[in-house]
Amino acid sequence: MLGVRVRFRFPLAVVCLSLLAAVFAAAESSGTSLPTPVQVFVLAGQSNMLGRGMPISTGAPSDPRLLVWRKDGWHVAIDPLGDPTNKANGVGPGMTFGLGAIKDLDPQTVGLVQCAVSGTTISKWSPPHSVFTNCISQVRSAGGHIDGILFLQGESDASNKDDASKWAERFRIVLTAFRTDLGSGIPMVIGQIGRLSGFPYQQTVRDQQAKAASSNPGVSMITTLDLKMGSDGVHFTVGSYKTIGTRFATAWWALRRILRPRDLTASSLRS
Repeated sequence: MLGVRVRFRFPLAVVCLSLLAAVFAAAESSGTSLPTPVQVFVLAGQSNMLGRGMPISTGAPSDPRLLVWRKDGWHVAIDPLGDPTNKANGVGPGMTFGLGAIKDLDPQTVGLVQCAVSGTTISKWSPPHSVFTNCISQVRSAGGHIDGILFLQGESDASNKDDASKWAERFRIVLTAFRTDLGSGIPMVIGQIGRLSGFPYQQTVRDQQAKAASSNPGVSMITTLDLKMGSDGVHFTVGSYKTIGTRFATAWWALRRILRPRDLTASSLRS
């Protein structure tokens, strides 16, 4: 009898998942919104968070449990996670992060709110600038429990000495603002800027990012210097974006275990 159960359990699971995917796909094609996800993550920063990897077909596959917030509601996530009408938006780190979160935490659904804005400096991410207030507005419209913020930003600051040297100081303001509006204990993961071409103060920004991660509780930083950049010397390749997303997921999970060690067990997250 045990052998019979083992033979049939996997096909049944596959059928159930396929049916769930079909239902979600139907909702997506009809333009109707899906229910609010169990866990929601904010993706903030500039163009590398939006993703500039091409072609889009080389991005990570969709999963019916991974959703993205659009203007008309929640939908099954697929690249580009940014505005699909903007042809510059491509593959980014968000999809592999979301898929990693699902794999590690096994919730019913994970939601992503894409707030990144191309070309923004760190100072633009503090209130009362519209970049910050628009992000908060999106998050509130999306609803759900915010479980983390991913921040991939700093390239714009690397072209100016004053901006680069004040990155950590300004990040603290941004962190405080996000936690004031979204929750004091929200973990935040910083993405290190890559090896850029033509940005004289990039190492200063990277040093400042490391300082910000070490001096603010509940914040960590992932490294990117080993990852390949695209031909423009500013944006990562598709493969690099996927790796960044995976590293974001690993770093977020490690932060959550530190911040909430008692209830961050697989069983409690699945219940």
